[in-house]
Amino acid sequence: MRSPATTQALEAPSAARVKELGRQAGFDLVRIGSASDLHSERMRYLEWIEGSRQGDMRWIGADWVGRSTSPCSILPAAKSVISVALSYGSSFRPRTTGKVGRIARYAWGSDYHEVLGGRLRDFSDRLCSEFGGEHRWYVDTGPQMDKALAARAGLGWYGKNTNVLTESFGSFVLLGEIITSLELAIDAALEKNCGSCRLCLIACPTGALGPEYSIDSRKCISYLTIEHRGPVPRELRPLMGNWVFGCDICQDVCPPSMSPFLEDAATRRDWLRQVRKLVKGEPLDELHATEASSRGVQQNAFYSGDPRSSLDLFWLLSLSHEDYVAAFRGTSIKRAKAWMLRRNAAIALGNVGDESAVDRLALSMRGDDTAVVRGHAAWGLGRIGERGISEAVREPLERAVEDEDEEEVRGEILFALEMCPPRA
Repeated sequence: MRSPATTQALEAPSAARVKELGRQAGFDLVRIGSASDLHSERMRYLEWIEGSRQGDMRWIGADWVGRSTSPCSILPAAKSVISVALSYGSSFRPRTTGKVGRIARYAWGSDYHEVLGGRLRDFSDRLCSEFGGEHRWYVDTGPQMDKALAARAGLGWYGKNTNVLTESFGSFVLLGEIITSLELAIDAALEKNCGSCRLCLIACPTGALGPEYSIDSRKCISYLTIEHRGPVPRELRPLMGNWVFGCDICQDVCPPSMSPFLEDAATRRDWLRQVRKLVKGEPLDELHATEASSRGVQQNAFYSGDPRSSLDLFWLLSLSHEDYVAAFRGTSIKRAKAWMLRRNAAIALGNVGDESAVDRLALSMRGDDTAVVRGHAAWGLGRIGERGISEAVREPLERAVEDEDEEEVRGEILFALEMCPPRA
């Protein structure tokens, strides 16, 4: 946003005062970088989209890359970029087993766009009032490379999981920036990297990470559950576990990301057990939050009341538009459409459901008004049959294949029948 004109005498801006105003606006970290073009990042970005690694996110093209790597294309008078971060990490550990769908930690509470947006607006107003100038702020809402700008300003360094790792809060931070006409002293970038650590690359179930410090969105569980608008590739569905909105695995195994939230030796031992299981691809143990960790979550800016860290998969599979609007108003989960969440629930139930899920998936396969959901419900039934959980899945599949009009869904049903063991 542009600052209003002012006639009062204004102070000369200082980096120290700007950072103080940022902390007063509610940010945990404030750093300052140059507003010059991000030349090396632009080349990497172009190589990334030339490999189609952005998947369905086709708005990311050469023009987008050009604007996102040039702060002056947004504000011609730009002299500096103020990068900010707000931590959302805690030691709280949600329930991860049973017929529940997992949610990425950043989406447990209020929509981060609203939380950070309000604070950035306040920060920008404070800058206008004290120093004048022109300012434009972003929080994942426009063509700006939040992570590249944050790394340039020394807010953190790039991890091999492609997140920015801060010294105080690891990668559990949400980023924003203010492009400003104020000329400020800039901070040095952190001369750090992940060294020989490859835990995130090993633990990623779908192999989305790599070559080092890059990601293939087409394989990323976060992308598949939130951005991807069509059928999920069949070879990736068994690898998605019970994630229904986003994924935190590459952060959960990252030592710099988790260390700030491991308060004692017992918590650290528990985390190490989890890392070993994730690296081996084994299911996690049932987890229970401690009173201290729950309190830490409730004190977080995003978690008003009890954090919504998981979703009942049966409820999600039959989610109506009205329930979707009521349940997820003011949260980041509204990024995914209601039918996408039902699709994700069908995959999750196929991976973790038991015999009690058969009737629910069969009902969805025959009754959902979205073909993609019907097809994924069929796959969920086939997956339960493949896992040897129930022999009762063949009958509803055989009945449905005769009645289904959509060729794509019929193909999913026939594939599901092939997944099931033959009749005794």
